[in-house]
Amino acid sequence: MEFENMLRYCRELEMNNNRTWFHENHAQYEKAKADFTELVDMVKYAVVERVDPSLQERLLFADPKPMIYRIPRDARMYKTKPPYNPTWRAYISPDKKQLLPLGYILRVAPDGQSHFGTGAWCPDREYLNRARDYVAGHWEELEDLLEESGLTLLGEKLKRCPGEYEPDHPAAEYLKHKSWIFIEDVPVDDFESFDEYIAYISALIDRMEPLRRFFERALQPIVDSIWDRLSDINQTRF
Repeated sequence: MEFENMLRYCRELEMNNNRTWFHENHAQYEKAKADFTELVDMVKYAVVERVDPSLQERLLFADPKPMIYRIPRDARMYKTKPPYNPTWRAYISPDKKQLLPLGYILRVAPDGQSHFGTGAWCPDREYLNRARDYVAGHWEELEDLLEESGLTLLGEKLKRCPGEYEPDHPAAEYLKHKSWIFIEDVPVDDFESFDEYIAYISALIDRMEPLRRFFERALQPIVDSIWDRLSDINQTRF
């Protein structure tokens, strides 16, 4: 397993982003993908060692392959972009299509574009409102977690505090967010071994995990409510 295989493939695909080159170099793609899959599995175990028991149990025997995002872009959604995304990406979670449990983002790409992180993305207004209400009621805890972690809060945000809250609310800056993201650059070219890389990732997980849990608590009641409603519908139907 080598970072160079992954990075070289990304660079060459960036310069030859077309279907002909992609298919002619499929063996190179498969080799780089196998290396990235092995890396995702290593990162998965680093996550398992540091997260809460409910997530540990679901991740421990999870196959890393479904965690990986495809390099080919969906032509229906990205009509004006090249057909391939020359990066290796994964979402370390039992099911990357589900909102919860919140997982960890892994990205490997050349030229300083590799990173690792976590956070909360709210797919619709119901989730967003729930997350903001939780932040409004627990902003001091969030502030303490941010200070302890040394992480910067990122994510799309509004210019003004949402109308449901007073403009001078002590959590106004946090409430402007539409997503709450924590991402750190991981300079893969600087590591001499994968053990060094995993040690670096492990230290990031230790800093990020309390914030991941904070936002998981924020969103869990809404997910539980949805499952309860689905259960009621199924009982009525059958």
